[in-house]
Amino acid sequence: MRFSYLLAGLLSFLAALLFTLPADKALSWWGGDLRDIVRLHAPQGGIASGSASAVSIDGFALEKTDWSLKPLSLLKARIGYELNSSIKQRPAQAHVEFSLSNSVHVHALDANVSIVELLPLMGLPLLPIDGLIHADMQYMLLREERLTEAEGIIHIRNAEWRLMRPALVLGSYQLDVRTEDSLITAVISSATGAPVDSKGSLTLDQEGHYEAEIYLRANRAADPRLGNLLKGLGKADAQGWYRIEQQGQL
Repeated sequence: MRFSYLLAGLLSFLAALLFTLPADKALSWWGGDLRDIVRLHAPQGGIASGSASAVSIDGFALEKTDWSLKPLSLLKARIGYELNSSIKQRPAQAHVEFSLSNSVHVHALDANVSIVELLPLMGLPLLPIDGLIHADMQYMLLREERLTEAEGIIHIRNAEWRLMRPALVLGSYQLDVRTEDSLITAVISSATGAPVDSKGSLTLDQEGHYEAEIYLRANRAADPRLGNLLKGLGKADAQGWYRIEQQGQL
């Protein structure tokens, strides 16, 4: 009985020590690549709950960020947090779980980011296009920093081609994202009233190889400049669709 009391006391002490450990010390203790990827600015609090005036993740900046531990995630051998932050004063939130197998589970991600900010993060070249991307993702799984599963919806709102004056309005679109047979597929569609009709899909495999096959067509009410822009993609088919094919590695 005495041994049980001693063991319970020791476990309680270790738990108290762990959950009151300052966040910056915990990040240093965690070590590995995480310490080089994630940087906390003016952190307050500890592992259980806290905040930072800013967070830098592999060069991508979040503003004031709050976190709180979700103890039930420990039952799944994961450390889970509820995160609340902002990107350029646009709210962002998610439930994130870190597992011992070096994977990250993201639930209920709700965030807004501009196209200009997102392209470099994905390793894609900058384009003279801007707009707001709203990610409403039910679930994402990252293994060794590579996205391997995703379910949800991505909205592209008020896109513009900035190489013209005034900027050419491209409109709003939606990507329905799902994972089947280890392949992430995003099916594109145009919002009602968009100047460009769109169809097609993008795929991403487990190794980070992506392929895109997208069809675009200007509708009758579109800005005449849009038709000239689409002609730069090549020759349209008999129904007026311009085909875009691209592949690469993220």
